[in-house]
Amino acid sequence: MTTCARCGTQLKDGTTVCFRCGAGLSGGDAHRSRSSTTGGVVMPTLTLVAIVVVAMGIGAGITWGVMAGGDKSESAPAGQTAGAGQAAEAGDAESYTEALAGGMDLAREASLKQGLRAIEVAVQTSFVELGDYPSPAEVTANGSVAAIVGVWPTNPYTDAPMQPGKGPGDYTYELTAGGFKLTGYDPEGPVVEIQR
Repeated sequence: MTTCARCGTQLKDGTTVCFRCGAGLSGGDAHRSRSSTTGGVVMPTLTLVAIVVVAMGIGAGITWGVMAGGDKSESAPAGQTAGAGQAAEAGDAESYTEALAGGMDLAREASLKQGLRAIEVAVQTSFVELGDYPSPAEVTANGSVAAIVGVWPTNPYTDAPMQPGKGPGDYTYELTAGGFKLTGYDPEGPVVEIQR
């Protein structure tokens, strides 16, 4: 076996170039031990560190430029009053409020759907265990289905447990021929309907 003088890799006899570091293997250099190397790994490591430091500096500069840049909009004409600026800010606040309300509606609807899915799974589990769907009186926070659900779902509009009814965040459960129908309600009426 031959040992590369630069990186210390064990190579087959007769090899003329190290496959790992690319060093030429000629004469007596091929059998020198690793301790006599000149540290060929140090230079690539220093280069890598320098590249990382430069990249971090560029990233920090870009971040500072974005964060400290402020508003680049043009100044208002000399005759423009402050009232127009306040009206624009009020419009921004209004659109923000509308967007926030829309997000809340989506979150409440998602919470309602999640609660109905939990009730649906409990009703299906009850069917598997008992061979029949539970009566509407059992599909409440105090009924037998509640024990299967574990933690009864919360009405996203009132933060109270969901209950039978047609108000926002409430549900109706009714037995059908061979199954059941579960409907969830938001302020505008029925929004989710599950039939099995």
